[in-house]
Amino acid sequence: MARLLAAREDDPGVQKAIDVLITDFRDDPDLGEAVFGVGDEYYNQAMAKKQRGGADDAVNASLRKTLVVWDRIITGLPESAYAADAWYFSGVLYRKYLGDYEKAVQYYQNVVDQWPDYRYAWSAQGMIGPCYAR
Repeated sequence: MARLLAAREDDPGVQKAIDVLITDFRDDPDLGEAVFGVGDEYYNQAMAKKQRGGADDAVNASLRKTLVVWDRIITGLPESAYAADAWYFSGVLYRKYLGDYEKAVQYYQNVVDQWPDYRYAWSAQGMIGPCYAR
């Protein structure tokens, strides 16, 4: 339901749906994946807007909605495999699309420090230098 609401850009509805998910499924091992998917829906919207030549403001608004959802994984969920994904891909958004290199470094460094065996830890480590250079 939360993904459907995100597709319809019903942002208050999305937040309510995520709250319900967290309350009802707090101990479910798939909770992180479900919440990550809601953020992914916003990301897909941003990329669709970008591909259609949409205004940067509209694209960035969808990317920021993605970050809000992924932040729920980072700050409000029990540790899961999707925590590292939320940190890493948030860093990607800050670096690649929003141009906030300092913020990207924070996210990438956390991935390297907390999950050195994470599948993209090598990439996070490799992006820190170019972010500092920018």
